[in-house]
This record gives sequence, structure tokens and C-alpha cells, in this order.
Amino acid sequence: MPDIVFHSLMKYVLFFLVIVATLGGGVYYYLQYKNAPFYIMVESPQGGETYRTGETIVVKWRAYNLHTISPERMKYINVRLGLAQPETVGMEPAIYEISKELPLEEEGAFTWTIDENIKPGDYKLRVATLGVGKAPSGDLLWGLAYHSLDAFTIANE
Repeated sequence: MPDIVFHSLMKYVLFFLVIVATLGGGVYYYLQYKNAPFYIMVESPQGGETYRTGETIVVKWRAYNLHTISPERMKYINVRLGLAQPETVGMEPAIYEISKELPLEEEGAFTWTIDENIKPGDYKLRVATLGVGKAPSGDLLWGLAYHSLDAFTIANE
């Protein structure tokens, strides 16, 4: 293969790899949402906010397409809130748990007083759904995690 053809081909391969690396997270989320029977969007905090330890805030989220889950399965799924590192995607575990075993509802809210033991820094809110055990039908239940769009800051009092 002549060098000029090889170098031209390598430019296109490199361009393709850069695009895949850049869009990889977005593609992951698209496939996650597309294949999930329901999904959750974090409404508050969205990112850019600064909160202080000891401050009380209301965390809000909205679940979509819950009609795709039978009432039988719904009672085996709960919501867990936590803090995640700003670069977190997917089902990585929360680094700090805020609450667990909240009901999965179309509109969710939780009043949270920011623990004074949380290290100041930037975080994303993690809203995870988790099936507990098996549904009576024998189906295995699974979990999904959703995060605030951008990081918010927790500072000392």
C-alpha cells in the first residue's frame, strides 16, 4: 500500500476514534435510556449550585414511562439517592449514600440536610433504581443509575 494512501486512511481512522471517544458517554446513555422500560431525570440539583454543609435542600427527580412496569414489579423497585464524583457514569456506586428504599414514583422529592462529615468538593446527584430480590414472576430485577447533568459544589459552613 503506498504511503500516501496509508496516511490518508489513518487520518480517517484517527478522526473516527476521536469521535467515538468524545461521544462514548452520550451513546452509552442513549442506549441505556432506549433499552430501559423507564428512565429518571434529575430536576434538582442540576449543577452549578453551591450548598453548605448543614444546609437543607430538596432533591427532586421525575420518572418517565412508569406505565411500562407492572404493579407487581413496581413494589420490588426502590430509589436510592447518593453523591457521585463529577465524572461518574453508569452504575458506579455512590461515594456517599443520602437515602435508600424510597418509593419509585412519577415525581420524587427528598428533603436532605447536607451532612457535616461530607468532604467539601464537587459532586453529582446519583438517583439509582434497584430491584430488591426477584419478582414473584421469577424475573430478575435490575438497577439503573441516573445523575444530575453537571456537578454542584458542597462547601463548609
